[in-house]
Amino acid sequence: MGKMKQKADGFGVVELILLILLLILLAWLGWYVYQSNQKKPPPASGSQSAAPAEKKSAPQQNSMANWQEYCSPLEKACFKYPPGWTKAADPNANPGDEIVNVTSLNGTVINWNANQAGVGNGCDPATDPIAYLSTIQATQAPNVFAVGFGYGANSGVQAVGLLNGTNGQAPAAGSTGQCGYIPIIKSKDGSREMWLSAGTTKLKAADAQTALQILGSYYYK
Repeated sequence: MGKMKQKADGFGVVELILLILLLILLAWLGWYVYQSNQKKPPPASGSQSAAPAEKKSAPQQNSMANWQEYCSPLEKACFKYPPGWTKAADPNANPGDEIVNVTSLNGTVINWNANQAGVGNGCDPATDPIAYLSTIQATQAPNVFAVGFGYGANSGVQAVGLLNGTNGQAPAAGSTGQCGYIPIIKSKDGSREMWLSAGTTKLKAADAQTALQILGSYYYK
């Protein structure tokens, strides 16, 4: 019985030593893992683990970037018109005339005439309403301005056209003093009169702002 007890006591000491060694081994493994993690280099700025850069908003797209363009072979001047508008030669033009219409889906017709002549004034300013300029903006052509006007002081934009300024100054807003108001511009060399316009029977209210943009795009090549 004495030998049996000694053997049992000896087995308990060995087990205790093994347990201590196991604890030491686990402690060393924990320290090793901790040290390894501390020595890892920070992720490169271009790696996938890097924080994603803040997305920059795309620059605002030019609202006229996809517009079509017509350039006059006679005047060497151009203007733009939006998708959905169609360009065609004026059916009433004489052979050899450069007269072009751009027409919207709503039925607005803006007419370009590179050599306008014979414009009359068939109204009586004493009895007929006077035209008032309500919108005036510069174009890309020197001394050429796009205007919106209507007949009556508070009529708004009922028609649009191009006008020359006076000594480079824009036309004044308000009454034109005319009842039969037809906006006309001079050619670059001053030898011809031209227009790019839509009258009251050719301009639909829904297209008024777009029509002014079309006129505002006018420039010389």
